[in-house]
Amino acid sequence: MNVHKEALLAFSESARIFIHYLSATANDICKESKRQIINAEDVFKALEEIEFPEFIAPLKASLEDFRRKNAAKKAESKPREKKRKAERDAAAATNGKADGGEDVDDAEENEDRDHALDE
Repeated sequence: MNVHKEALLAFSESARIFIHYLSATANDICKESKRQIINAEDVFKALEEIEFPEFIAPLKASLEDFRRKNAAKKAESKPREKKRKAERDAAAATNGKADGGEDVDDAEENEDRDHALDE
């Protein structure tokens, strides 16, 4: 399919204007609810308000799919993150690190020095 350069520019500009109009309408809906952040429901209501209700069902389906995939990714990464934390903690324990990340010997020396300064 060949599209003339000017047609591509027209598509691009039309999409930009549509997104701007949708965002402004969603922002108005958000402000009416005394909130600062636009959420998905604001966008759905804005689509109805600007008379594009046919976009709502496919957009909701895409949003659900996106959320489902994100939840699956988070669920997969939690065990890995716990394992990494356990490995770091084990390494710190075998290297003689205190909870603060400094060597136990260094912590004792600092404590002795601080005590001597107090006297």
